[in-house]
Amino acid sequence: MEKFFLSKLKANFPLPIGYSSMYCGYVNSIETLVDRIATPIFFEGEDSTEPDKDRLGVYFQRFHDKVPFISYSPFDSEHPCISVTLICSTHHTHGVGRFMCDFYSRWLVPGKQIPIVGTRSLAFRFEHHPNQTYYLNEIILYILDAQDIPLIKSNLQPLSNELKINILAVQHTRHVISIKSLSLDQKKLLIQENISSLLDRSSKEIETSLWEYANQLTTKCLAEDKVTQIKDQISPLLDLKPTAFDRDIYSEMHQFVTHLKDDFTSSHEIKHINRLISYNYIFRKIVRNGLASEPTKRHISAKALLTTLHLTTSHCPILGILVCLNFLNDHEIFEEKHLFNAVLSILPDCHLIPQSTISDRRGSKRICSLYIEVKKEHHIPFTGKEIKDIKKKISIEIEDKVEGLVHPVFIHRNEEEIMKNIVDLSRQLKYIHDLPQLIVNFHKQTSFEISFILILLKIRKNKEPPLKEIFSQCPTILKIYHHDIKDVGFVRKSYPKEAHVLEIRLDKKQFLRKDFSVDLYKARLCVVSEITRLVGDVRDYNGGMIAKQYETLSALKALLLEEGVHNDFLLENFFYSLTPNYMQSILPPLLLKKFFFQLLAVLEHEFSKDTFRISSCVHEDYYILMLGAVKASFREVVNDIIENLSTAAYEISHTWVTLYDITCVGFLLRYDKAQEYEHFHATVEIAMQQWEKNIKTQQAEQSSLSFLSELVDQH
Repeated sequence: MEKFFLSKLKANFPLPIGYSSMYCGYVNSIETLVDRIATPIFFEGEDSTEPDKDRLGVYFQRFHDKVPFISYSPFDSEHPCISVTLICSTHHTHGVGRFMCDFYSRWLVPGKQIPIVGTRSLAFRFEHHPNQTYYLNEIILYILDAQDIPLIKSNLQPLSNELKINILAVQHTRHVISIKSLSLDQKKLLIQENISSLLDRSSKEIETSLWEYANQLTTKCLAEDKVTQIKDQISPLLDLKPTAFDRDIYSEMHQFVTHLKDDFTSSHEIKHINRLISYNYIFRKIVRNGLASEPTKRHISAKALLTTLHLTTSHCPILGILVCLNFLNDHEIFEEKHLFNAVLSILPDCHLIPQSTISDRRGSKRICSLYIEVKKEHHIPFTGKEIKDIKKKISIEIEDKVEGLVHPVFIHRNEEEIMKNIVDLSRQLKYIHDLPQLIVNFHKQTSFEISFILILLKIRKNKEPPLKEIFSQCPTILKIYHHDIKDVGFVRKSYPKEAHVLEIRLDKKQFLRKDFSVDLYKARLCVVSEITRLVGDVRDYNGGMIAKQYETLSALKALLLEEGVHNDFLLENFFYSLTPNYMQSILPPLLLKKFFFQLLAVLEHEFSKDTFRISSCVHEDYYILMLGAVKASFREVVNDIIENLSTAAYEISHTWVTLYDITCVGFLLRYDKAQEYEHFHATVEIAMQQWEKNIKTQQAEQSSLSFLSELVDQH
């Protein structure tokens, strides 16, 4: 009669086709190992080691109560290999094999890695008790240095106990996380109580570090659970939107999930993470397709996502901003600070949430995805108007915030030109009370500073402190280098004329515009203002027009501020593109305000239905016309209009402004009779209507060609 074999087992999975005979010996070897470990447990406390079929439930329950079970072989200097075997339940323990290998290899001898020279593993069940499934993992470690054996012997049992506690804690945590009816706080409490019971200590005795471990464990398992749910929930998208979601979404999702930290995954709702992954996939696809058709154009896709951040003690309403764009060259940058500044320009009261940034820049086409989250103070929710504003304006603001890295600019100091300027300024000093004469010229730019060459001529009077002494003793934002002083003549044969040539450097950070270009006008005005403060009144010899322009622009900004308009960047682009340039100095600010409002009206127009938009008004004896279109080809039409009007008896100014994908041109016509601006308006409108007709004809031809191409492909 064949002996009843209690440890008879079978694999817990169907074997690959044709592998049954090959696996038979392997499974038998695992069975022998399990029998050696399990038999003492089966018959613990029993009088006989002969199995009783009526007590099978008792035997297997006794074994189940012992798992996870860890055993290891004896070893010494003559036998320097250790076999460490783990048997645990398969329920909520996936990944334990990899962890076990790393755990023993790294920590048996701290600071050394013990090589693993062999492994065996199998998910199995007992034939006589198939309801429970187990996982066995055996590793064989090779001790290279015999001097490590005493330390390994002292560490082996404590490490095995620690591994057992880790397995039980993770198993329980994953089980608790899977219970949908419990809140996050309830889950954390259950997990902490479980850890305290595993350590056989009360909750009050548990060290803070262990509570942190419990929290990290919860976060990690929550993240695992949510990633699994994300995969399950994204799968239906392939069936619902097969044209939008290809099979490569799984690869895309994996790439994106690797950027998610466990804290982020565990504190956000599954629905939000699903939307984030899906939109990122779609946006990258849109930008790639846009690059294929228009490789020299900036393509931006952005989305505002309202969600809730689940904190330990509270819930916080937040706004997530996802953007995908392409770089036009290798010297462009768009990072967290740029996106947050774009959001700040629309929602000035929001704050960036730390550790919320996800950056995804990969591939060869210079495509970047970036995600940040912002919140308001005191957990105040975002209003409908704020959400509407961010959706409407964020793409435009992002376009302005892309930073371009530029090489430092250097202009060699031209001594001949400096001497010529000194002679010119010397001629201006004829009387003892003449103001000092000043010339300010741009010199160079580095990564952090901008530099100007100053030529200052003044009459040296008795008992006046030297200029070098004034510069060295008075606090100033100017950094002064290479201060040369020359005498270049006399006034009344007794008062010498001093020529001061010096290099002034400024920190350029304060002069960066929102698109990270340097505002040289502003920097130059700062230099002149600071020199005036230190020296007294001076005559800005080569800055008269600049000063007048700045005065007009400042007055215009003040008028717009009264109306609640704060878009300085757009205003400066509008103002400094006025042609002829001298009009920037002589046009009254009130007229320019009306002109700018026409620009805003065109930019706010919805161009999805109209090819172009004209907005006009009359102010005193000026006629203002603003024209905008998305198709940039209308520039040729406008240039022809400007050329024709320039030869006619018209007093006209114009300005060009491009914002995102909308190009606007504004005309300012001074008239004597109403018939003049009526004729002008009709001329522009007829030209644009003809342009619109040509555009539609071209689009129709392209559609026909596309249709024919599809027919050819089908046949």
